[in-house]
Order: sequence, then C-alpha cells, then structure tokens
Amino acid sequence: MKSLKSAFLFISITSFALLFSSCDRYKTMQLKGQWKAVSVVKNNQAFEVPLEEIKLNFTDKAYSFEGTLQYREAGHYSISTPFLYTIDTLDSDSEQKAVQILQLTNDTLEILMDQGGEEMILKMVKEEL
Repeated sequence: MKSLKSAFLFISITSFALLFSSCDRYKTMQLKGQWKAVSVVKNNQAFEVPLEEIKLNFTDKAYSFEGTLQYREAGHYSISTPFLYTIDTLDSDSEQKAVQILQLTNDTLEILMDQGGEEMILKMVKEEL
C-alpha cells in the first residue's frame, strides 16, 4: 500500500510538472510572430503615445522590441507562467526584466509592466503575414 501511495505521488508530481512545462511551450508557440500595439493604459487611463511605433517580434527564443523615441532592444526571452522574462543583449549592462502576461491568445497579447513605480498595460495584436 505504501509503495502504491508513493507511485501515485510520483505520477501526480510528474504530471503537474509536465502540465506547466507544456503550457509554457504552448505560450511560446502563441507568442511567436510580429505584434503591434493597439492601446497603452497607465494608471487606468488611456496613455497617448504613437502606437504605430511600438512593435514586438518573437522567434523561438529571441525577441526584438521597437518603442517610442527610437528606443530599441533585442535579445533572449523565456516564459514562466504568467511572466515573460527578457534579457536585452544590445545593452551589455542590461539585467533580466519581467512583465506579467495578462492575456495571450493566437492574436492578442496583453502585458502588465511597471514603469517607474506606475502600472502600465500594453495591448497588442498579431500582425498578419
């Protein structure tokens, strides 16, 4: 009986770990592609910025970001639900950053960021190729 409980516990833990690792892989597959901004909300209010300048591109493990005021970064990313982690390899002094994925579907990405102590939500849609 004790070995049956041990086996059940092992299978449960293994299944739980596989479920979460497969979820991260699924999110990576959904994330791949070119995204464009459709709205930015700061402190629960629409934040006026030139949305056409804000773009994100994801490949298997690399990303590139274009922001306003000619801001650029690119590097590696990883997902550990619900967080997206990035490391900008264009800036040698860059440290890992994390944003929270609020929504990710095949055509919509919504992330929560901390911008100098203020919450900012960036909503993006996937561009058709």
